[in-house]
Amino acid sequence: MFIRKPWNLQTVEFEYIPSFEGKMDIATGIIGLAFTAVLIYAGIITSTFAMIAAAAVYAACAAWGAYQWRLRRTPMKRQIKVGGVKHRLYLRSRWLFALYAAAVRLADFAAIITLYYLIQNNQVLSSVMYDEIQQWLSMLPLVLGITGIDYLSYYYFLRTPVNMRRIVK
Repeated sequence: MFIRKPWNLQTVEFEYIPSFEGKMDIATGIIGLAFTAVLIYAGIITSTFAMIAAAAVYAACAAWGAYQWRLRRTPMKRQIKVGGVKHRLYLRSRWLFALYAAAVRLADFAAIITLYYLIQNNQVLSSVMYDEIQQWLSMLPLVLGITGIDYLSYYYFLRTPVNMRRIVK
């Protein structure tokens, strides 16, 4: 049902106004800073590097969102794959699309952090998963913000007039 051959996929490029995406980035930055502060207060995050990295990422996210919302006046371009699993899920059920995209982003996040610590420390997988990933738990709002931006990409794509879309591949 969801299996598509690679030649049925198309990459489509379209333009959109980035003000709503900027508001989402600002919300992600503020929620992320608050979530990081709660995790630091609870004692879950003890690494200084993780604290500084999370604060810098969320401050940059909020600044980028402010730029998109208030200062950027030209449309942005976005490319998406049409005919794939994400596109079909978006067309059938928005909630399933959000769950699928969040699960994929969380799996990517866990794999990257695990690989980073395995290369750095040469530890076994179980100790890395429990001890070190909790230091990066503050990045959870960023993962969910990226999921929201994926959702907005398909939302803008379907509301863009057909003559404003361009097939890239």
